[in-house]
Amino acid sequence: MLDKLKIGYVPYSTDLSHPGDRRRIGTWSKTRRNDLQLEDPTESDLLVLSAAANFNFWINKSKQPVILDLVDGYLGEEPLFLRDLGRNLVRSFKGKSNYSAVTFTRALQNACRKADAVIVASPEQAKDVLPFNSCVHVILDDHSELDAARQERKVGKLKDPSSKYIFWEGFGYTIKHFRFLAPSLDEFMSQSGYKLLILTNPIFARWGGYLGKVNAEKLIKKWFPKSKNQIEVIPWSIEDVIRCASLSDF
Repeated sequence: MLDKLKIGYVPYSTDLSHPGDRRRIGTWSKTRRNDLQLEDPTESDLLVLSAAANFNFWINKSKQPVILDLVDGYLGEEPLFLRDLGRNLVRSFKGKSNYSAVTFTRALQNACRKADAVIVASPEQAKDVLPFNSCVHVILDDHSELDAARQERKVGKLKDPSSKYIFWEGFGYTIKHFRFLAPSLDEFMSQSGYKLLILTNPIFARWGGYLGKVNAEKLIKKWFPKSKNQIEVIPWSIEDVIRCASLSDF
């Protein structure tokens, strides 16, 4: 049914290279050979909004059904008011939220209430969205781009039997989650000899995705005092995702 519809989409990135685009609706578009309406998303039968969209603007402008595609678990957070306010102010300044909502959490909750449906990336996210919208669907990210990694690992050409690797990839602003498991993981790595490969943004913004700078390597090695020499921070690329996934045990 969807193959016959014109799908308007407000993306994270104009070329759909952002993982939130590429591994979700971008994959669907490519697989179904159904081009997305990106230049004028409202010239469509159905409008899909990524979390980078100004929800209030597009929902008010749209005359067709609106679906939110939320890949981040913002509604599962309980941010301090000033942090939540600051996040919304920065996003509003960049045209990705509205000042009247005051906080980004409120803007997101309002958008969920007004949308015809919400797509999320995990069952945990679905539980957080259900109080605001009863039509919630879980669609996992598509990782078929790693098929090459599976093949290379199967052949076993890249694997050094003497080395053991853990692999993680993600945006810089999600590195903060390592802080909670760092004490246990640091101890495990120092005793077992495992190495940690982290593919991310070497330098990323501290606030709202736009302001300040954080050095990922310095931050990680601060949290892993015992095993810091066993950690490698690598700039993200699809080629290195495939290479490091092939090398790693998990």
